[in-house]
Amino acid sequence: AKQPGFLIYTPLFEPKGGAVDFRGWVYSPLRAMDLFGPLFANGEGEPVAVAIYDGEPNDQNLLYRSASPDGAASLAQTRPLTVAGRTWSVAVSST
Repeated sequence: AKQPGFLIYTPLFEPKGGAVDFRGWVYSPLRAMDLFGPLFANGEGEPVAVAIYDGEPNDQNLLYRSASPDGAASLAQTRPLTVAGRTWSVAVSST
């Protein structure tokens, strides 16, 4: 199934005669639901809902949502988190 995700790249170097040579790139495609789903419970009756956005918290930037809060959450907070040079917004709210 299609889902939001992101790629992580890192350079690959090889030691050679006291120096290092650039060999290429290694990358990993990460599917957000597959990565975050096991980390944040997704069952009924969970006390919190977690949403992760790539950038500002809006529907177009949504990477993952564990559950939608029922009505207005009595407790909620959104914080920026820097991940590999990008700013994600992590929203946690009571259910």
